[in-house]
Amino acid sequence: MTLKVLTFGFLVLLSYLIYWGYFEENLLIEKKSTSGDKKVIINEYGNDIIIGSPAVKIYFEKDGKT
Repeated sequence: MTLKVLTFGFLVLLSYLIYWGYFEENLLIEKKSTSGDKKVIINEYGNDIIIGSPAVKIYFEKDGKT
């Protein structure tokens, strides 16, 4: 029973670390135009401590449409 619980806990922790390191999306920059109708959002994926994020995603929004 105890070994099963420890194994399950280890797998949950490992899954979270993989998600945190490679797939979590974090906001880097969000800027609006001076008129306020256009917006740029830059997000990074992952939280790699040593080499930084391996990917970014850029969203352009105009008049409420992404």
